[in-house]
Amino acid sequence: MRISFLGGGTDIAPYDAESGGNVLSIAINKYAYTDLEFLSDKKIVLESEGNILEFNKLSDIVYDGNLDILKSVVRHFNASGIRISLSTDIGKRSGLGLSASVYAALIGLFNLGGDLTKHEIAETAYKLEREDLKNMGGRQDQYAAVFGGMNFIEFRGGDFVKVERLNIKEDYLKDLERNLIMVKVGERGDSGEVIEDQTRSYKERKKRTLEGLDEAKKMAIEGRKYFIRGDLIEFGNLLNDAWEAKKKFSDKITNPTIDKIYNLGMKNGALGGKISGAGGGGHMFFYSHPEKTDKLKRALKNTGLTVIDFGFDFNGLVTWKTKTK
Repeated sequence: MRISFLGGGTDIAPYDAESGGNVLSIAINKYAYTDLEFLSDKKIVLESEGNILEFNKLSDIVYDGNLDILKSVVRHFNASGIRISLSTDIGKRSGLGLSASVYAALIGLFNLGGDLTKHEIAETAYKLEREDLKNMGGRQDQYAAVFGGMNFIEFRGGDFVKVERLNIKEDYLKDLERNLIMVKVGERGDSGEVIEDQTRSYKERKKRTLEGLDEAKKMAIEGRKYFIRGDLIEFGNLLNDAWEAKKKFSDKITNPTIDKIYNLGMKNGALGGKISGAGGGGHMFFYSHPEKTDKLKRALKNTGLTVIDFGFDFNGLVTWKTKTK
């Protein structure tokens, strides 16, 4: 999964095609795990956390909200005589790119021969979710899941996506990892509702939404420079500006509970922070002043919030074969 630092929202059509989008993100060590087992018959068995579905043939599979992501990948690859199981480290509607991670892992099962490039895997994941299941969203999550690491990603409409891996000095990465704090801020609704509202406001050319998206795009470029130079204090301050810009996308981005948590963080050592993902709930992250990281963690925990332990991932999608006999 991933944390989207800066520029999230500018990867969503039609903004990406008309203005160009930029996103700065990093993959984290929270994963979607999938397993593929070949069966002796033609049955299709799908399983996730005790939820098991069995089909005798592909034509029996219909979308009904139950394991639809697994169904769409099986249908895409015209697969049968298989059992696929899924488990994840983080639950649904986390704002951390879970669905894209699940898609990437599932597609990886059918790419053990390496026929698909990373770009093709990410695009397949995007098209299945957006076009097959009709779930609204951008492209950043799929590329973050497949490529891993810290990336500056450019979107220019259609399938034009350029991924630039940022090779940050180890000292800077350690500081970033040490002082980056993530908390769960509560359940959120469907991210599509927030994105739909943002897209509608953009198409209506609402000044506030246009300003927010343009500011977010510029901040991603600025943040890239800060990371390369190791100016993490400036990056933290930029996050605060990015949060103000993000709230302009849609009135559904924040709520009184989220605002209260954010203000608590800022009063206890955070330089800046924001909701990860579309908004409205899920997870929020802060970048703390290095001398106040422990104080910030205590303040968040004392209010009953769950602080999530995590690290960074630089491998992206990984697949392997397991001997069972």
